[in-house]
Amino acid sequence: MSLRARLTLALLAVALIPTALYTAFTLDQLGRSAERWFRPGVNRALESALETTRTTLARVEAVTLAQSDALAAGLPAGPLGERDRDRLRAALRAAGLDFIQIYAHAQGRWRLVSNHYSPLITQ
Repeated sequence: MSLRARLTLALLAVALIPTALYTAFTLDQLGRSAERWFRPGVNRALESALETTRTTLARVEAVTLAQSDALAAGLPAGPLGERDRDRLRAALRAAGLDFIQIYAHAQGRWRLVSNHYSPLITQ
């Protein structure tokens, strides 16, 4: 066997043996990780987290709806004056809301009348 052939075989051995070991290790770790995801404890934890998220979202939605109803009750029926806008911005900041949109119902449709942003939001 020539020197060139022996060097080529040595280079292939040096390159392929670590690659094969690394591939075997990676596939083993991947298989173990996939098995962990299908354990009953993980499934219960994910379901519990999902339920907690749904409950929290429902609470935030209820609080935000109550705050917006309170804000709407304090607004005048006509156009907003500068004093009303300032009061609305202060109420938005106090409620922790970023913006509010005011709609009018006419002829069976809702129409956007105005947008009001918290003073902390830059437009």
